[in-house]
Amino acid sequence: MFEYNGNYEKCSYCGEEIAVNTRRCPYCGSLLEIRSNRIKVDTIMGTDSAGVEFNEAEVSHSQNNYESVPLEKEDNAGIIGAGKNNYVPNFQLVNYVKPERKKTNAESQTFYSTVDNSKPAETASDKNLSNGLKVFLTIFCTILPGLGQLVGVITGAIFLASEDADKRSFGRALLIASLIFFVISFFVFFAIIVLLSSIAEYL
Repeated sequence: MFEYNGNYEKCSYCGEEIAVNTRRCPYCGSLLEIRSNRIKVDTIMGTDSAGVEFNEAEVSHSQNNYESVPLEKEDNAGIIGAGKNNYVPNFQLVNYVKPERKKTNAESQTFYSTVDNSKPAETASDKNLSNGLKVFLTIFCTILPGLGQLVGVITGAIFLASEDADKRSFGRALLIASLIFFVISFFVFFAIIVLLSSIAEYL
């Protein structure tokens, strides 16, 4: 009926340019219709390019710490009212979700004890034998005939029953040495007795 051009339109009867909201043509006197829902082509194209199609199924979307839920489906949900260029999506933002506060280094830091309590306290009996004590027991059990070997056999048997590896090793060596020197001492005493008895016969 008429052509739109900026703020003016052309009358469809006489072709003259008149104001947009003019009801009657001042040139030919024809009555004109007023269209309040005129939308520029470039505005419509911009709105169509910015529009987003949403799925009709239930959608749960979180953005900027908000939870979004879809509105109920309506027959005219996708229709934009005449004369309105704003786009209204079919979801609303509800239930503000407060972001979690990050733990500070003091809260998240884990402290570990530097003391290892898995091992029992070490007592004097669990300590390794000193070198001086080993030397003394060895000399006493080898030099002193009879009694020394007896003490060495008993001490060696006690050390063999210990859980400490060093004590077991020394006890085994002391027991073997005591037995060897006991046999040697026995043969020496036996030889001495035989020699003395032979000398007594000649006298």
